[in-house]
Amino acid sequence: MKINLRMVLCLFLMLPVYCSASGSLLNLDIDFSNDGWRDIFKKAHGKPNCKVITGQNGNKCLEISTGMLKSCKFPYSTGVINVSFDARTTDITQGKRAYHVAWSAVHLYNQDGKDIGHKDIMNVGKATGWTHYELTVKGIRSGTESFVLTLGNAGRTGKLWVDNIKISIETPGDNLCGDPGFIGDFAVDHWNNSREGVDWDKLTLKSKDGKSEYVERIFPGKGKTLHIKNNATFKSNRFIYDGSPLVFGGWAKHHDRKAGKKAWAWANVQLVLFDKDDKKLGHFDMTPLGEANSPWTYYSKYIPANKFRRNTSYVELWARGFEGSTGDSWFDEIQLVKLPGAGVNRKKYDSKKALVNIDAGKPDKTAIRPVWNGTDISYASKINHHVVKQLLSKMRKNGVNNLRLREFLQGCRIYKGVKNGEPVLNFKQLDEVIDWAVKDRKFILTATIESTPNQIAKIKLKNNAHANRSVPEDFNLWGRIVQKLVQHWIDRYGIETVRQWTFECWNEPCAERYYQGTKSDFLKIFDQYLNAFEIVGKNNKCQLRTGSISGVNNSPFFKLIFEHLKKESKLNRINPVSMHAYSGFVNSFDSLRDGIVQMQKTMKSYKGLENADLIITEYNGSSMGHSGRDSHAAAAFNVKANRVYLDTGVLRGYFFSPVDYQFRNREKYFSGGSGMFTKNGIPKPSFNSAILLNKLRNGKRVPLQSSNEPIDGIAVIKDGSLGILLTSFDETHMSQAVTTDVALKINWPGIPANLKCMLFKVDENNANSYTKWLQLGKPDISPATDKLLLKANELKPVGFSDLKAVGNILELQLKMPSNAIYYLEFK
Repeated sequence: MKINLRMVLCLFLMLPVYCSASGSLLNLDIDFSNDGWRDIFKKAHGKPNCKVITGQNGNKCLEISTGMLKSCKFPYSTGVINVSFDARTTDITQGKRAYHVAWSAVHLYNQDGKDIGHKDIMNVGKATGWTHYELTVKGIRSGTESFVLTLGNAGRTGKLWVDNIKISIETPGDNLCGDPGFIGDFAVDHWNNSREGVDWDKLTLKSKDGKSEYVERIFPGKGKTLHIKNNATFKSNRFIYDGSPLVFGGWAKHHDRKAGKKAWAWANVQLVLFDKDDKKLGHFDMTPLGEANSPWTYYSKYIPANKFRRNTSYVELWARGFEGSTGDSWFDEIQLVKLPGAGVNRKKYDSKKALVNIDAGKPDKTAIRPVWNGTDISYASKINHHVVKQLLSKMRKNGVNNLRLREFLQGCRIYKGVKNGEPVLNFKQLDEVIDWAVKDRKFILTATIESTPNQIAKIKLKNNAHANRSVPEDFNLWGRIVQKLVQHWIDRYGIETVRQWTFECWNEPCAERYYQGTKSDFLKIFDQYLNAFEIVGKNNKCQLRTGSISGVNNSPFFKLIFEHLKKESKLNRINPVSMHAYSGFVNSFDSLRDGIVQMQKTMKSYKGLENADLIITEYNGSSMGHSGRDSHAAAAFNVKANRVYLDTGVLRGYFFSPVDYQFRNREKYFSGGSGMFTKNGIPKPSFNSAILLNKLRNGKRVPLQSSNEPIDGIAVIKDGSLGILLTSFDETHMSQAVTTDVALKINWPGIPANLKCMLFKVDENNANSYTKWLQLGKPDISPATDKLLLKANELKPVGFSDLKAVGNILELQLKMPSNAIYYLEFK
């Protein structure tokens, strides 16, 4: 190939991209068994002759006999372009030029659509077997606004086969959307499905014939796709806006769309702006409004720093079909990335080295708060499972004494009918569960009151379902059932026991999966909940810990409830406020602290809530399946999350969950489940984090300051000994391990003589049942494998003597792999 080297050097002078974390845009993974790929690749030149056939490993691949294809143009604003694919070729007779053979390249375009240079990925004229090709373009010439991928056979004879095409843009920043590809359950945790309401133009967010749903095999990649039919709105969670630059990316496809109530009202994705009081300040259209029919198209917009009004506090992404508009729209990989820039306040990052300073001479006056001592079992009836009882007992022995559980009314079948105007209840099934938890294992309960007994629900479910999410026909009757339930617990376990409990009203009512009714009806439910507890309190001359709803941070239902109670002068009846937090595996870990601070600011803005406690009644690295929840990464995440809880004043966190819930999958141990134990009771590395966190109990916290991420930790002085729990949780290296040189410098007045140190490790190769399972070849569940995994997950301390003590200063060096926890115990 004849190349003007001077031109190439000018075009591809690399501008280094340094970033402490990375977001990801585009994320295209072509599936040739899905005809959607034809929306992506079109004729470049020649007469492309191609077809889909069976390729390697039974996959569908693309066979190209002649001609060149090119992808659609992908907008570009910042970051690193990554392209990879597998290919094989026959011998190819070159065309007019030497490089006219099997050829693939990334071409860059400026704002005028002019090709300003390219980078070859593959240029092959000889027969090859399946070969992997990849290209990373680290920094692009200023003025580049789009790029395309070309591939094909530019020769006269021969064939080219292509498979596993992946195209993405790695950006310096943090993904805000936790589930951009809709891999999770519909409208749970990261997305919300609007069922009522209007926007700033008084257009309804959903009509009776409008529909939002997840579908498959529509997008040219793998996985699920959001389908919006007619008038419907699908919203992201709310994200903090601090003036930082943002970049949006997302795919959209439309079929037979017609304009709605307004001439411009078709379907699109919008960025909606809010102030601190929830007032909508404006919106920006991220994709075009007027598209009657369009193939899959990728859209991206760069939003410079401080673009929005100074009083913009939050943003949301809305995928919409507007009121009156009909037709079908599909969306995928909807992403918003927060870039480094104005307003960003985060710790610097260096995966190579870190200095940790600890001052053991400045302990707190009181013992450390055991913020880690909660877990969430979800449905109360799950306790009946023998494996759940076994593992909860283990957690209880290791310091977990707060247990969240829910679904008592319908799930435990307590309602039997009405007699003489009063509800008749049967507590036999419920008592068996609660007796075991409270009497036998001495758990302190966090009881989430939901849902509706099937007999009194507006929508009756068949087969007497485990939970009925619809509203009651008689709200007052629902409230009296709650009143009798709580009074029964007081009669059975005693007022002193129940006064330690915490109560919530409903789990995630913002999610359609958990509540199916209007907002106004939910206010009636919440009023009955409060009334029931007020009556119980008066009858027993006590005040129980009557909490808020539970839900993902910034769910609109929080402010709905708070504003309602403010009008009724009842805000002081709520304590604590509870929220859910999932961050670190699929979005930025920073969002955990950001979400807590945001909720605390909201609470302080309401007189009556400013002194209320905040609890995190569900948390994990991600809400849906992720391999990190099985591995040592979950242990490292758990320690770091609890460090955040200590620093922000959170009363308690509840790890979700004790056990994986894939009970129907009886064969495999690990499948990305949320538990600290597998479904058959094998402890995961995350359980070891609970054990080591509990070693801090009763100690007095001392200052620990790390110079940079990813190293972090908690340290305590207890009975003259020093305990240091370090974590190297690193969301940027979830799939690639790195090692950090950690220097510890400890100021310890009166260092004990003959000091000894024990070191506990939880990492890829220590105290890790998941790694052992992988090493064994992912065997199915069996007693023999159980023994091997149990042994592999054991915490085994080792002596550590590489210490240097001079006066009051103790120094030591560690090499710490990413996503690990180390516990150092000095005596």
